[in-house]
Amino acid sequence: MSVTPDNSTGCIRCGTCCKKGGPALHIEDRQIILEGHIRAEHLITIRRGEPAYLPGSEKIQPVPHELVKIAGKNRGWECLFFRDQESSCMVYEHRPLECRILKCWDTTELLRVTGRGLLTRMDIINLGDPAVKLIELHEEKCAVHVMEDFLSLLSKHDGSTYFKKLEEMVQEDLDIRSAAASEFTLPVALELFLLGRPLFKLLSGRGVSVHEKHGRIHLSI
Repeated sequence: MSVTPDNSTGCIRCGTCCKKGGPALHIEDRQIILEGHIRAEHLITIRRGEPAYLPGSEKIQPVPHELVKIAGKNRGWECLFFRDQESSCMVYEHRPLECRILKCWDTTELLRVTGRGLLTRMDIINLGDPAVKLIELHEEKCAVHVMEDFLSLLSKHDGSTYFKKLEEMVQEDLDIRSAAASEFTLPVALELFLLGRPLFKLLSGRGVSVHEKHGRIHLSI
């Protein structure tokens, strides 16, 4: 249980929850998307194994399952729909489940649904959509949890072997994104929903520098 800054037990519209990041979406939120109140380009996919801040935890840790959440703005995590000046929500009447039940002075109900009944990309995309095969190919070649396995093995075995595997994964990730952008004319916002964050950005957050030389990807620590 927690309390608002002034120890009140009601929302004071400080915007703190919205500034910490958009909510993860649940099965109950699918209708909001189908009705067009929230669109795919408003979303970002956090893939299995990707480090993220989870409610109820004071640290960033790998997510055990894929989740889709409202994207951030200005290259940060502040909810895309948060109006900072008015401290209000652009989709308040159609806000997702986590926003409806969140009480910062008592997080019991929020924690009860955290990690449960989450929407995935496949719950949102039509099964006949060509993007399904794109996602499946990307997960086969560029899974985040495999990237994390390679990172953990760097210090235990021949580092050059796993560096090479990581370089190949990052290159594959960029190649798939480039091909998808050409074939589907994907805007960046929609790419973040369909394919999640690029591997090179995830690696940079882990202290691994990514640079290009002679048209190929190279890593360094």
